[in-house]
This record gives sequence, structure tokens and C-alpha cells, in this order.
Amino acid sequence: MKGGRSRLQKHGHVWKVAVCFSVTWLLWTPGALSQQDTVREYQFKAAFLFNLIKFVRWPDSSFVDGAAPFCLGIVGKDPFHEDLADAVAGRSVQDRRLEVRRFAGTADVSELEQCHLLFISLAAQSRANELVKSLEGASVLTVAEWETFTESGGMLELFVVDNKLAFEVNASAAKTAGLEISSQLLKLARVIQ
Repeated sequence: MKGGRSRLQKHGHVWKVAVCFSVTWLLWTPGALSQQDTVREYQFKAAFLFNLIKFVRWPDSSFVDGAAPFCLGIVGKDPFHEDLADAVAGRSVQDRRLEVRRFAGTADVSELEQCHLLFISLAAQSRANELVKSLEGASVLTVAEWETFTESGGMLELFVVDNKLAFEVNASAAKTAGLEISSQLLKLARVIQ
């Protein structure tokens, strides 16, 4: 959460996540986060990720068959605990059921390529550049929450500014992966090429 203020100064303005995500950040104040605040932060982020996938189109070739599930992967220590699994439980997107898979930070790239959205946790940050390069061209939407993730080839970076959840999209990386991101979503994001 540290990078929020420097981002604001560095880039001028930040688009805030709007009504379509229904994410209001009322609980967090700059400074020390309590354990409860951190838990609530990841509840919001889990809801955001669920809603995010509604605004991205994956190529049919990224699914084994018509009945294949939509996979949300988490590599490294899972900061969501059960919040992401709870957010998607019993739901479907684009007529596909959703499932959450967790991978160790040392997971093989061939396993991660089976995901449609891959959240790289802070615990796996040291391996992030390797993962992003290895997944280049695969139809995997890579998401993380530290500054410079999108600048180093990641596709979507979550961050907090003025107690609001915001995000940056690397449109070129998404396009290379064959992902179509809705213009509605891009209007809410800071977009880099």
C-alpha cells in the first residue's frame, strides 16, 4: 500500500474503481494496518477479481473443451484465505463454472498455464519476472499488487490510493496474450502500453 501516494504524484491522477465493482474503501487509513483491516482489504480484492473476469474475454483455445472450468490461480502464499473461493463459489462466468487453485511459489509454469487469471502473491514476488516472461503469449491474465508489476510485463496491478482500490492495466501484454479487455474496464483503469 505504500506506493499509492508516490503513484499519485508520479502519474498525475488515478482512475478509481467505479460502481460496476461496488468496491468502497472506507476502512483503511494510511499508516499501520490492523489484522482486521488486512482481512477486509483482501475481501474487497477477492470481490474485485470476481467482477474483473466479467470484463475480459479469453480465446476459446485457452479452454480444454466447452465444459472446462474457468480457473483463478494463486501462486505463493494465499492472502485471500477463503475469501476468493467464497466469492466465486457456485458462480459461473461466460457459461463456465469457476474454481480457485492454489500453487506453491515454486510451481512449474506448465501448471500455471492452466489458469485463466493468475494472482501472484507478495510471497512469490521474487519470482514474478520469471513467471511473467514464462507465461508471455499464454492466455493467462497476470495480476499482482506491487508497484512496477505492469511496467515489467504483468497485466494488471492493484493498488490503493486515497483509501480506494484502483488498478493499472498493461494493454500490450494483455493483447499479446490474446485477451480482450472491455473498454468499460479500461475507462476505469490507468492504462500503460
